Amino acid sequence: MAKKEPVAMTLKVGQAKEAIQACMEAKLPVMLWGPPGIGKSDSIRQLGKEQERPVIDLRMSLLNPVDLRGVPVARDGKTDWWAPCFLPQK
Repeated sequence: MAKKEPVAMTLKVGQAKEAIQACMEAKLPVMLWGPPGIGKSDSIRQLGKEQERPVIDLRMSLLNPVDLRGVPVARDGKTDWWAPCFLPQK
């Protein structure tokens, strides 16, 4: 399978919703970046509701790398990780 290169786009919030929907259909990850208060979170919640999909709102600036990795536990002489409960389990 060919590696998919990241694509950066500058879009208005209304345009972003359409682009995100296309990415969801193609099973591609999306990262939104922009100043506060322009409607990024509201657009995602609205799209999730329209698609009947759950939305997990993670504020990366409030997390440390260890918060995403989980808690280390010893299992069979090796380190395993218990994933954080706020991340999808599938």
